[in-house]
Amino acid sequence: MEITDPYYQPLLRYLKASNPETDRGRVLVAAAQVDEMLAEILRAFLLRDPATDALFSGPNAALSSFFNKANICRALGLIDSEEFEEISLIRKIRNDFAHSISISMNDDKIRTRVLGMSFGLKELIEKEDSSIEEPQVRFNLVAVSIIHALYNRAHYVAESPTKDKNWKL
Repeated sequence: MEITDPYYQPLLRYLKASNPETDRGRVLVAAAQVDEMLAEILRAFLLRDPATDALFSGPNAALSSFFNKANICRALGLIDSEEFEEISLIRKIRNDFAHSISISMNDDKIRTRVLGMSFGLKELIEKEDSSIEEPQVRFNLVAVSIIHALYNRAHYVAESPTKDKNWKL
């Protein structure tokens, strides 16, 4: 079955890229995908202007970091508080993997963070499904749930973008 809906492309791209990866690779791919999606959401909301472009690129770009994109998306109401918390955990786990050679999903710090994730898992948690106690499984399910939740957000945000205003003196 071929999925042609263009809004599913980020999810399909994530699944294809993350499938053959190690735990570290999956975390890095998930974080990169969410980071890209947050940028798309912000670009859909902000003015189409060179000033907006400058926010995303260059040495002092305010929105060049995953942290800043997530925070501004939350501050503007473009993601809800639950999405923000889960995205923040993905970002922290990504940083943990990026800054340590010998870390794994089973390290206490990572395991605690991953087991704190619950986005999209309500039914599995209620059923007490033991498979979600495995950090690899839980991380992957939450990452897919977040990417799925954001997959067409930029499209909807673009329906009500920021508009240039002429302010009275």
